[in-house]
Amino acid sequence: MHFTWKQLPEQVATLLPEIEERLAPFAPRPHWGKVFATAPEQVRAQYPRLDDFLALRERLDPERVFTNAYVDRLLGS
Repeated sequence: MHFTWKQLPEQVATLLPEIEERLAPFAPRPHWGKVFATAPEQVRAQYPRLDDFLALRERLDPERVFTNAYVDRLLGS
């Protein structure tokens, strides 16, 4: 699910935890490219095959060309 919002980042950041709390019964997984408030360790726990992905990333992108500080914080470096 995607919410379109105006360029009001402070107000959006304040509202995100409430939106995520109300969506929690549906076990949503945040999109890595969207704004969300869920802590990185909670996001990682929602992907049962994350270790498989990280191994694939290591094999295909050992130089970390396709990463950035945000992705490293979310997935671990």
